[in-house]
Amino acid sequence: MIAKQFLITGIIWAFIGGALSSLFRIQLGWPNASFAWLEPILGQWVQGGKLDPEFYLALVTMHGTIMVFFVLTAGLSGTFSNFLIPLQIGARDMASGFMNMLSYWRFFLAGVVMFISLFLEKGPAAGGWTVYTPLSALEQAIPASGAGLPLWLVSMVLFIASELLGGIEYISTVINLPAKVLSV
Repeated sequence: MIAKQFLITGIIWAFIGGALSSLFRIQLGWPNASFAWLEPILGQWVQGGKLDPEFYLALVTMHGTIMVFFVLTAGLSGTFSNFLIPLQIGARDMASGFMNMLSYWRFFLAGVVMFISLFLEKGPAAGGWTVYTPLSALEQAIPASGAGLPLWLVSMVLFIASELLGGIEYISTVINLPAKVLSV
């Protein structure tokens, strides 16, 4: 069940990341075109039919973060690890359902915090998905670094805690629940 939850959540994040990618790739594909139809959707982030440069960087930041952390890392590893480890070692389920579910809910909460940061007035984090300085360190460099970056960091802390719990769960399952055929 938890593998299915990771899978569904990862798919939802893949659609969100793909939508963000589509927005900045439209601007990249046709740099001289005017996209006035984006103004009612994005409001202040579109000026004269073109994406605001800071918002463009925020879209790239959020797209990279979502695809690397929420889709590839948690969506795929959470899904396949929870599904395949018990099958490979001959166990009925993971060792601790509580720790496994806690890992998922931390992942889900990290996603909620990341999603909320998309709707900040100054914009989401805009330091690149690797969050290198100076873009990530100074609000004078990018205004979204003032409000968007702290939420991005909280989301990453929750995500890392989720992955740590998941890793402990995977190791404890492999050590404590192997089938008798696998023991020496």
